[in-house]
Amino acid sequence: WVASLPGVLPIPLESSQVVIIADGISADIWLEALRPEALPPELVAAEIGWARLDAASSTPDSLAALFSVRGDPQEQLAARGVPMLTLKGSEERSLKDRLLPLDPGRPSVVRLTLFDKAAHQRTLRLSEMAVILRDILVRDLPPVLRSCAQQGRTLILTADHGLSLNRKGLSHGRGGAYERTILRGTWPPA
Repeated sequence: WVASLPGVLPIPLESSQVVIIADGISADIWLEALRPEALPPELVAAEIGWARLDAASSTPDSLAALFSVRGDPQEQLAARGVPMLTLKGSEERSLKDRLLPLDPGRPSVVRLTLFDKAAHQRTLRLSEMAVILRDILVRDLPPVLRSCAQQGRTLILTADHGLSLNRKGLSHGRGGAYERTILRGTWPPA
């Protein structure tokens, strides 16, 4: 079924989009976190699509594919005037507090690394990841969406790659179906 999905389209940054990348979130976690009955109406309004990651399911390779860059994605984005804010999940200030106010006319990219890190360190279960992701989205996305709407900007929520479950726990890098199935939620400006 993964082969039947369209390939991941690069995210253009020319139109000052706001991009939030949840590092290492697989389809099953997205499906649980984005259950409509658990979300505020403004989040349910997203245009949701699924795509196939054709790059290696490592963070550098998948980020390069997401932004259609060669070399180190963080360096390439910075060279284009688009710094990537990396949040580990242990910060005292939340995503919305770190991101807002948005810099007008300039794309914003945020990468949430706590899920990938938790998978590698075996500190969170899949079900816990879904709850934490939903809590972040419910708490932080509505004010970001309002700010995007005020500035006529699109908000994109996606992952760089997913995770596979094996005997040792959660991992990525072998290219399994759950590693290569990428969600893209888009909220166009109202």
